[in-house]
Amino acid sequence: MEQQWNRVCRGKPCPVCGKSDWCMISANGAVVICPRTEEGSKKYIDGSGYLHVVDATKPIPERKDEFGLELPEHNIVLSQLASRMYEACVEEKLVDMAENLGVSTESLRLLRMGWSSSNDAFSFPMYRAGHRLIGIRLRNLQGRKWAIKGSRSGLFLPSKWPEPKKGIVICEGPTDTAAMLTLGFNAIGRPSAMGSHALIEEVVSGKSVCILSDADDVGINSSRKLAEHLSRSSCRRVAIMVPGAKDARAWLNRGISREEVSKEIKEAMSASGVYESRLTFPASTHS
Repeated sequence: MEQQWNRVCRGKPCPVCGKSDWCMISANGAVVICPRTEEGSKKYIDGSGYLHVVDATKPIPERKDEFGLELPEHNIVLSQLASRMYEACVEEKLVDMAENLGVSTESLRLLRMGWSSSNDAFSFPMYRAGHRLIGIRLRNLQGRKWAIKGSRSGLFLPSKWPEPKKGIVICEGPTDTAAMLTLGFNAIGRPSAMGSHALIEEVVSGKSVCILSDADDVGINSSRKLAEHLSRSSCRRVAIMVPGAKDARAWLNRGISREEVSKEIKEAMSASGVYESRLTFPASTHS
């Protein structure tokens, strides 16, 4: 039986987490895939989220190939749209967003940030390895985030590595990725704290990686799962570091130097378990 899936929306939020984005509900209402909520789930669908049964009286797929959730190779239509948005992001818009986030304009160009006039929002393409585009995330200056219809959750990847021969820092979201790129590190962003393990493995295979984790239990547990997955793959070394502030942008906006962050990453790479950074600063005031 082939399952069809519908994205949640404001009128029909996720029955598990209550949010109106990213989660999916099967057409028959039997199951939900929620990338945010692990509790109560007995199955994880790599790259999508945690499977929750919400109506056991209806047919439930038993095999992964029945979920119909395999990621596309490349979405040509969205890729063309992302290119038009990139071209529409004039210098004035670029500077506005860079100043709003406290990052460099070059970092946003590396992430191929664009502008969608119809949505009054900035766009960030989401990729899998080889810059195969599978989705577009939108973000306005007030910090609201959503995705273009037809998007799948992908990674925020720079168009080139600042340091091709160095390791990679794994961040959450495009803005923390931009912060680490501003500091000169090789950085990628995952779409959320949960999942995307296979997508990340495609990109970081053969590299040493440092995962920047939120300090709460959800963030640390999800980072540990990612670290376990990458450690079983062909990554040279995997470390987890909890920043001493709200996020990487908080570091940047408080004037932390590249040298200080580099030293902390080296400490994390040599530590066992989760390394808590000593660079402690108040949380960022940016959205």
